[in-house]
Amino acid sequence: MTHPRIWALMGFKAVGKTTVGQTLAQELQCRFFDLDRLIEKKYDAQQQSSLTCRQIMRKQSEEFFSELEHLALTQFIDDQTEDCVLALGGRTPLNKKNQQILKNPQSNCVLIYLEARRDQVFIRMMENGRPAFIPPEADAKKIFDDLWDMRSPVYERLADITIVNTEIIKKAVNEILKNLQKRGD
Repeated sequence: MTHPRIWALMGFKAVGKTTVGQTLAQELQCRFFDLDRLIEKKYDAQQQSSLTCRQIMRKQSEEFFSELEHLALTQFIDDQTEDCVLALGGRTPLNKKNQQILKNPQSNCVLIYLEARRDQVFIRMMENGRPAFIPPEADAKKIFDDLWDMRSPVYERLADITIVNTEIIKKAVNEILKNLQKRGD
């Protein structure tokens, strides 16, 4: 039996993965999932404490969060019974164990790298408050730029499809659909 198709959106925090993913799922007539919400549910079940991903990372450690993220991703892919769209966390594809799962042919994932202009992403990210991965006393722009430069090549290498999100959601979704059709997905 073939594993259901998972169209997984990846990219930097605040690039639009959730917004584009929700619209893409509507177009593909399937369900949408956000890995951040799945991580939060898994944490709540383990710790009997309802926290956001940002709070989990601050309360615990980066290593703890990374392992929780890996467990949530593995369980989600293993348990999936129907085609769906999944928004990954910005750091999810950086973990080698997650890369192995996402690129495993049995997982049946199509990795879609959602790009946007660096300056726009930084502004959107900071509008929602300083992310947990940027310490309060640190130069936020410098850390952001360093992370961008480190993550972009990983996203590019893993991507089956790369799309630029110009903030016109329908345009990004149409580009994804066009690329999926070319691939035969």
